[in-house]
Amino acid sequence: MHYLDDMYGGFYFFGTSDTLDAADAPAVSAASVTVRPFPGEAHGVWPPHWMAKLSQLRQVSVKHIKKLADIDAERDLKLAPHLKPAYLDQDHFAKMNVASAVAVLNHSVGAAIRVLVSLGRMEEEALTTAWFVERVYRWFTLMTSRYIGTAMSMFKPDAHDEAVAFLKEFMEIFAHVSIKKSNQRDQFKPVQAGVLISTTSALQIQHQLLSVHKFKFVLLCRLTQDALENLFSCIRSRHPVPRALEFKLMLRLIMLSQFFKPSRKGSYDIDDSVDLLEFVEMKKAAQKNSVEAAEVELLTDSLLDDDAPPLDDVQMESLVYVAGYITHSVSKKFKLCDTCRECLQAEPVEQNDQLLKLKSYRSLSQPNPLTRPSGLVVSLLQHADSVFRAHEHDALTVSLASLTNAALDKCQLANSFPHCHELQKRLTQAFLMLRLRITLRKLSSKAKTAKAKCGSKSVGMRAAVSQIR
Repeated sequence: MHYLDDMYGGFYFFGTSDTLDAADAPAVSAASVTVRPFPGEAHGVWPPHWMAKLSQLRQVSVKHIKKLADIDAERDLKLAPHLKPAYLDQDHFAKMNVASAVAVLNHSVGAAIRVLVSLGRMEEEALTTAWFVERVYRWFTLMTSRYIGTAMSMFKPDAHDEAVAFLKEFMEIFAHVSIKKSNQRDQFKPVQAGVLISTTSALQIQHQLLSVHKFKFVLLCRLTQDALENLFSCIRSRHPVPRALEFKLMLRLIMLSQFFKPSRKGSYDIDDSVDLLEFVEMKKAAQKNSVEAAEVELLTDSLLDDDAPPLDDVQMESLVYVAGYITHSVSKKFKLCDTCRECLQAEPVEQNDQLLKLKSYRSLSQPNPLTRPSGLVVSLLQHADSVFRAHEHDALTVSLASLTNAALDKCQLANSFPHCHELQKRLTQAFLMLRLRITLRKLSSKAKTAKAKCGSKSVGMRAAVSQIR
């Protein structure tokens, strides 16, 4: 995205001094939102006619998102797995990128906050923040639509009219909301102008293309400057202020290199699975020394004892959601008979399913498209998770097959699953693979932090000073 500090202001959160603030937030483009915290104090007041929709709760604060990040940081099974505490760190002055903004202003963050409120882990005033985050994410999804499902089209007139009505409603919110510090008067902020200009332009262009020129659909992402901003961010990552010759050489190099590998320093989001590649060598080195001993040790009765503590209510909400994903993945990947499919769908779980309901992208009045797992599958994966946590310290030395065997050997549900297509083994193996990836990503993050080097003495001094408080 192209950030124009003079034309568009920051995207603002409102709250006390420990929140992201309105007056000093970063820039936002015509169709993107980015977040960076700065010190100060600010709050926002909603217009009176929105009070009924917000249940008389007027304030949106990043402290609720920070509390969610802190709760998730203590657990492997997270309610919002893409939300990282670094995205909300007020001492973090790294370059803004769309990936971190989308992780904060995300549908899953709003759903997770609602779950924590229902569990009594967060105060009810956080529901306003959840409502606001969900609204911003839907606006961002429509304004950066890259697929036919979110594009503006007349294939489904009702859906098109609903999207247009939402964008107009979102403009009304930003036209009337007050964004100010505690000691400031009401003032129309640049971010409000940015939202109004970008949304108005998108609505007028899509109307012209669909109604006058009879386009079948319009992808609003084509109205953004993603390609240009991605190019500039790649060039400036090599040299902040390049000369003409440097710009020409770097432009040529980047055009060639991006055919092979996308830049990880740009402002766009890419798949982070490559982070696991560095663990291939670590795993090979560890296996050379102790793989045989670990295999034998894992299969002993002493290590089959389950000493892992039980999951709390927050983790159970996440486990039920993951169980639905595993059920859908296994049923889609393997050819299963009617008996196996009936086992996956029989007696759907009715407890700890708030996250599963709220993460649906449809309204609660419509059927939930997400897979609801059976209680039997949840019990199986709960046992597998307990076995994995007991052996998590051996993640680099123990094979997936050994973990699967250890989980199945002690499972008391063997007679409850059909044996025709090894359904129990496939569910367990898919879940343990997911848990292994989560653990490796966590270890990868720690390894990168340990090996991180500062680009200059001033940056190093800033990082060192930030640790002294």
